[in-house]
Amino acid sequence: MDRKFNFNQLRYFVHVAQAGSLSSAARKLGIAQPTLSIQLRHLERTLNGRLMHRSRHGVTLTPRGQSLYESCRRPFELLENELGVRMPSSANPILRVGISLSIVPQEILRLNRRLRKHPGPLLSVTSHSWESLRQKLERRQLDVAVCDADLTPQPAVQFRAKRLSRTPVYFVASASLKLKSSLAKNLAAFPLLLRAPGNPIRLQIESFFKKFSIQPHIGAEVENPDLIHELARDGAGIAALDVYSIRSDVVSRRLVRLHSKPIGLHSDTWLFAPNAGTDDPRIVAAKEALFGA
Repeated sequence: MDRKFNFNQLRYFVHVAQAGSLSSAARKLGIAQPTLSIQLRHLERTLNGRLMHRSRHGVTLTPRGQSLYESCRRPFELLENELGVRMPSSANPILRVGISLSIVPQEILRLNRRLRKHPGPLLSVTSHSWESLRQKLERRQLDVAVCDADLTPQPAVQFRAKRLSRTPVYFVASASLKLKSSLAKNLAAFPLLLRAPGNPIRLQIESFFKKFSIQPHIGAEVENPDLIHELARDGAGIAALDVYSIRSDVVSRRLVRLHSKPIGLHSDTWLFAPNAGTDDPRIVAAKEALFGA
């Protein structure tokens, strides 16, 4: 078997692992994406093993790929800095933003409003699980992450963290349901549309039920808040949604709030970024604008 590979194949692999996608790495390296893909496959054949999994969301390193990346990353960074072979930044740098699967669109709109006040990089948004977000931050495949859970208690690297918002959450239901006179009666009478186990809002709801000795009937467990929203509007049961996402439906009476005041449930949104890294100055400035706002 031909065991030959060149310097650039390993360098390409490191750039792809850091960028999180072939297209982003190809732009930074200044080569065509098909060429980059061919070189990486040649490297995998040479090493007789898969280094990364490819999907529409980008690339994810295999255990062998992660081991190779950890071995190569630092030497290549030192060589590129010393030899000055790092490619210049693109005319339109991209701020890579990863969001947790349960983040509501309103939070991204708020983030984008902050960025519009600071002209600079384009915004690229992808969705990931909490664990994937943490891994991509550690590998610097993301510039920032937006999540509804605090990722910092168990980081493998030091993250910069900031809570962006704390938003009240209300129990709501379709106006078509024959609602009862009290919140407790409604929660006992109708199916509940809950987030998946482990979600921060779900944990708060479970504590709320325990505190008031409510025996819920769970109708569905869904991580996507938009789908929960649609199910509630369709009359499938009672949902717990943040006050901003239900505003227009409450005004139009498509949804009814089951309590007039907040009851202690809330949705947190956190912003994270790696503490270290050699980013494009415009990326650095954009992150400073987000954290400083």
